[in-house]
Amino acid sequence: MDTNKVAKEAETIELKSSSKNVFFLIHGYTGSPTDFNGLGDYLHERFNANVKIPRIIGHGTIISDLDKLNYEDFLKDIEKELRKEIDKGNNIIIGGISLGGLLAIDLASKYRIKGILNVSTSYDFKFPVNIIRYIIPLLHLKYIKKPDYNLKKRIKLGAYTYPLTHLRGFKVVSQAKKKIDKIMKKVTAPCLFLHYKNDNVTDYRGDKIILSKLSSKIKKSIVFPSNGEKEHNIFYSAYHQRIYRILGDFVEKNRLFG
Repeated sequence: MDTNKVAKEAETIELKSSSKNVFFLIHGYTGSPTDFNGLGDYLHERFNANVKIPRIIGHGTIISDLDKLNYEDFLKDIEKELRKEIDKGNNIIIGGISLGGLLAIDLASKYRIKGILNVSTSYDFKFPVNIIRYIIPLLHLKYIKKPDYNLKKRIKLGAYTYPLTHLRGFKVVSQAKKKIDKIMKKVTAPCLFLHYKNDNVTDYRGDKIILSKLSSKIKKSIVFPSNGEKEHNIFYSAYHQRIYRILGDFVEKNRLFG
């Protein structure tokens, strides 16, 4: 349970309609529901669907609240929120960004999900981040400052995020990867994976590794070309409006809500 006050800007986002259709979106590590920028509003308006973006335990308070939390803690917390929607008999499309993408895959292996929409999934890290992860234990550091060019841009656009990166995230992603490698073949829902080639944290080639292991009959990966930006979260890149349409078109074309 969180022990510190949650910032108002980091609280769960819920956009409600009379529909039984739900987009259930999962934010990233050290992020918040605002990770998706305007996607929630876009999906709500285009499909007249409910949108729920839960705040994950330990987030939106102070960064030290993440010090002892593991992948299974996040999974248990987000699964509890998903169960609320399942118990209502809703049709659910699940999606995630970064670590949230791994959580989405894990949950889709257990429940009847209509589709998966993942962005910047943190399955593999990009150089030099993949090297730094092994050096971190030798430095005895817990946190490092996030790059200003990402942080300032997001805050200006109303996003909530920590100014620091919690280095425990490497351990959490490792735990997640070990888990989903065992259960990916159980995933059968249609899925779309989007990534930015110039992602400065994760490697876009990890998406194809995941897709090759899923049992889904409908699966697609799109990689956006580099345009000079260094951005892990492409919802805050120059491509964001185009990404909304691509995600919406995938849902509509494949009749994910039937």
